[in-house]
Amino acid sequence: MTTTRRTLVKGAAWSVPVVAMAQTAHAVGASQSCLESGLCFGCATVHKCCSGGPQAMYWACITFTNEGVEDVMVSFNFTVNTSANGLVEISGGGAVPAGQTVRFKPETPRQYGNCSTGTYDAFVLHFTDGTNHGTVNIPGGSIDGGGNTCPQNTDCAC
Repeated sequence: MTTTRRTLVKGAAWSVPVVAMAQTAHAVGASQSCLESGLCFGCATVHKCCSGGPQAMYWACITFTNEGVEDVMVSFNFTVNTSANGLVEISGGGAVPAGQTVRFKPETPRQYGNCSTGTYDAFVLHFTDGTNHGTVNIPGGSIDGGGNTCPQNTDCAC
């Protein structure tokens, strides 16, 4: 049997819905960390600062985007297990205007004595817009810069 041009065109027509379905599935997967208000989690990293005091403090870079049409307030919290100082609790939040991306830099008090470079385990970040609640699994990572990356002199990027 020979393949005709008509057979090839029919085959191509059947392949279009499959491509569209794959794109739709990808969009659904990407929106799993968004709340009904349009508040979407972006990224999170954990850092440690040892300069400027006798003890270390931890801080994080947390990013949210508001894809909604109204300003929202976000609050978030998590506990991360660090190799240098054990469990560290971090929380924060604030306003995220409609159509904007906001980067937060919450800090812990200076209470940690071990300033060595280390790692942190995977953790769950909890966030809310006051009505809706979400969680995001954050993979573990390494504490950068030997503990001397401080929030006041570092871009918040993740």
